[in-house]
Amino acid sequence: MQERTHWKTWKQVFRTPITAAIGFVFTLIGYGILVRDEFLPVGYQQWKLAKLIGTIPSRWWTAIISGVIVATIIIIVQRAHNEIVKVEHELGKWKAAKPEILVTIERVIPRTPMNSVFDVFLAVVFQLKEPQSVSIVSYSLTLQTPSGIRQSATAVEGDISEWVWLTQIGEQMFHFELIAPPNELVKRGETVTGWLHFRLGPTTENTIWNSAYFLDVISEHGISRGEIREISANRFNKNTGKILDKKLFTARTK
Repeated sequence: MQERTHWKTWKQVFRTPITAAIGFVFTLIGYGILVRDEFLPVGYQQWKLAKLIGTIPSRWWTAIISGVIVATIIIIVQRAHNEIVKVEHELGKWKAAKPEILVTIERVIPRTPMNSVFDVFLAVVFQLKEPQSVSIVSYSLTLQTPSGIRQSATAVEGDISEWVWLTQIGEQMFHFELIAPPNELVKRGETVTGWLHFRLGPTTENTIWNSAYFLDVISEHGISRGEIREISANRFNKNTGKILDKKLFTARTK
């Protein structure tokens, strides 16, 4: 977006069009005084600017002032138009910029299925590279088996806080409430984390454990993808823990 200009040095200030115009007027006045005092006869050296202005007819003044006002309005409108064009151009470039979000899938934890339908939870990390900020619209998850068969999962929105992650750290068990990643990435280079919930099925356990996972982060600028191509049960069974219903877990631990 277009930002207001802030001058950092006097050199920049003196190079502005307004300063140049003021300098030009004072230069003309100075040269006029020099010519009057050095080159005109003595009788004319007593002329003052006020006396010279008084010789101009009033109708000329009306025309001069009207012309100055019209010229000023034209200059202001033209400059405003140029600024609007610049802002629209920058906004168009910003909207057309392809997003660069580094998408990392940290964990994939499926739950025991009901009627061959799996709840799949992904722990994700996002890092915004370009542009300066981006709004995430939705997510898309696709699984691909070693034979190339693809199956799309359905995103479950708004319920991520209803689940907890139970995991073992050392000799102790810990539980963490799940939090969704923010929809607005507003700072380039900042890393954000969160959990996503998808529902897949009917499908088989073999598909869940032996497929490649492709996560698409869909924003107003386009799509960024994160993926895990080498999926195995051993990888996810090791220290990944379980996803439990928060209400049932709370009731069980009371």
